Amino acid sequence: MIADGESRGVHRGYKCSIREPWYNVPAVWQPDCFFFRQIYDFPRVVINKAAATSTDTIHRIRCSTPAAKIASNLYTHMTAASAEIEGRSYGGGVLELEPTEAERLLVPRVLNGAMPIDEADRMVRAGRLEEVLEHNDKVVLRESLGLSAADCGMLKQIWAKMRDRRMSRRRTP
Repeated sequence: MIADGESRGVHRGYKCSIREPWYNVPAVWQPDCFFFRQIYDFPRVVINKAAATSTDTIHRIRCSTPAAKIASNLYTHMTAASAEIEGRSYGGGVLELEPTEAERLLVPRVLNGAMPIDEADRMVRAGRLEEVLEHNDKVVLRESLGLSAADCGMLKQIWAKMRDRRMSRRRTP
């Protein structure tokens, strides 16, 4: 494989030419989960069941607690609203979170009672994101963290208003 790359001149490309040895890719590690950098409607986290790795086009996350528990607790209007506030909106309505912006997302400190990630994933894929958010707002934000129904409603309104404004910038054919 290395000889094949050298025969094709891969080692003379910029990225490879500054490495020693040229084929040693820096910072390759297997994260517990991936966090999408570009977002359409809501921040997505994928559990790394395949022990895969990635480039910096997707954020890699190491977890000190089970990744599935963290991922499921992200599905709240609190995290959704903070993503809209922290992220940058680009053409076409895409929301992008750079690493420092992703680190500032509001995530429940107490990971307790959220809908299991497999069930949340199934529902989101079926177009039922709002039901997942409502469930987790009730269980995680209200019952576990003590936020009021009015607080949760405000977070939902903030997210919806900012998301809708961003999405209205999408180009239509």
